[in-house]
Amino acid sequence: MALTVAVSVSLGAICLRYTRKLHFSIPALGMGAIGSMSTGIICAATGGFQWPETMQDTALLTSMAACSALTQIVIVLSLKYTTAGFTSLIRTSEVVFGFILEMSILRTMPDQLLSS
Repeated sequence: MALTVAVSVSLGAICLRYTRKLHFSIPALGMGAIGSMSTGIICAATGGFQWPETMQDTALLTSMAACSALTQIVIVLSLKYTTAGFTSLIRTSEVVFGFILEMSILRTMPDQLLSS
């Protein structure tokens, strides 16, 4: 599964590099539509869709959607104006930033740190 994700992300980056003459919103809109369709199919197949129950859940989902949209726009723009190698190098730090933000914002520790 991880190999499939890595290949898909690589192919997506290559496709973005070839479409850099387009307005940045076109690839972001296309990826958002494909993501929405695949999520809808998975939810329908598994029966796993559930509406948010509290306003806090709704606020968290809305902020997650805004962050995801901003991330997608920035990735498209960075692949449009910089080299793919530099962008890939920066994207590898996503996991580190995820741990740091999880510990600072949510005040939780990742599981591996807790087990020792």
